[in-house]
Amino acid sequence: MRVFLGNAPWRMGDKVGVRAGSRWPFTVKCKDRVPGYVPFPFFLAYATAVLEENGVDVNLVDGVAEGLSREEFINRIRKFNPDLVLLETSTPSIQVDLETAKEIKERIGCEVALSGPHVSVMYSEVMEKNFVDYILVGEYEYTLLDLVRYLEKGKDLREVKGLVYRRGGKIKVNERRPLIEDLDELPWPARHFLPMYNYNDDFAGMLKPNTQMWASRGCPFGCIFCLWPKVMYGSRKHRVRDPVKVVDEMEWLIDTYKFKSIFFDDDTFNIGKKRVIALANEIKERGIDVPWSIMASAQTMDREMLEAMKKAGLVSLKYGVESGDQEMLNRAK
Repeated sequence: MRVFLGNAPWRMGDKVGVRAGSRWPFTVKCKDRVPGYVPFPFFLAYATAVLEENGVDVNLVDGVAEGLSREEFINRIRKFNPDLVLLETSTPSIQVDLETAKEIKERIGCEVALSGPHVSVMYSEVMEKNFVDYILVGEYEYTLLDLVRYLEKGKDLREVKGLVYRRGGKIKVNERRPLIEDLDELPWPARHFLPMYNYNDDFAGMLKPNTQMWASRGCPFGCIFCLWPKVMYGSRKHRVRDPVKVVDEMEWLIDTYKFKSIFFDDDTFNIGKKRVIALANEIKERGIDVPWSIMASAQTMDREMLEAMKKAGLVSLKYGVESGDQEMLNRAK
C-alpha cells in the first residue's frame, strides 16, 4: 500500500497560511511563496518515519514549506500514485483543507484521511463530506500505521483506536487511542523528505539555518485556551524523552545539516528540573557549541535550571505571557 502524507498549500490572495507544526495557525501577507516563519511539521514527519520503519511505501510533502501551489501539490500526489492520502488540517484553514481533499478525491481517486485539531473535535461534521474517508483523532502516528495495516489485510476497522470512518453509510467513531507512553520508541522524524533549510524560527537573534526539535510532549497545566493538551493529546500528561537520546538527535542534526541553532519547540520544555539539568549537562559535556532556545513556562523555571542551560548554550527562550490581568489569568485557569 502506498501512502502520501501532506501539509497542503494554504494561500488566500496575497496571504500564505502556516498550519502543520504550529499551535496557532495563521495567515500572513507574503510576497514570496514561503513565509519567513515556517514551523516543522512534527506529527507528519513522525508518522512518516513510523510507516517507513514498518516497510510502508510512503512519501511526505510539505506544500507550505516548499511554496507549492495547489496544482503543484496535487501533481506531486499524482506522480506518487498513492492508495491513501493523509492531510493535516487546522480550524482557520479547514475550508481550504476540505477543498483540497475534495479535489484530490475527484482527480486522484484514492482514499483521503484527515488529521489535526479541527477534525479531532468536529469529526462528525467533517465526515458528512462524502469525499473524506477517515479521520485520525489526536496523536496519530500509530493510528495511521494501524489503519494501513488493517486496510492491507482487509481487517475490521473497529479495532483501530483513534479512528473515525464510514461503513454502510454510517459514521463510526472508535475508542480514542492512548497516548504514546515511551516517546523514545518513535523513530526520529523523516526529515529526508522535507526542505529542511526552509524551516525557520529565528526569534531573538537565532542563527540561520536553524531547526526545531521536541524533547517532550504535553503539559500538566489546564489553561482553557491551549490547543495541544486539550485536543491533540486529550490529557494533561507530560511525557519526556531520554536526555541522552535527545542530544544524540541534536548532534546528528548539527553534523548532518550544519544547522547553526536549535529550537526546542516543546509544549513546555522546562518541566522536571532534574531532567532539564541532565539534558543541559549532556549538551555541555559533548562540547556542542551551537546556540539553542526553548519554549518554556515562567512558573516552572528557577535560577539553577537557567544557569545550567545557559552554560550549555541556551541563548533565548519563549515564555507564555498570556495576559497582564490576573483576573483574566484566573478565568483561563
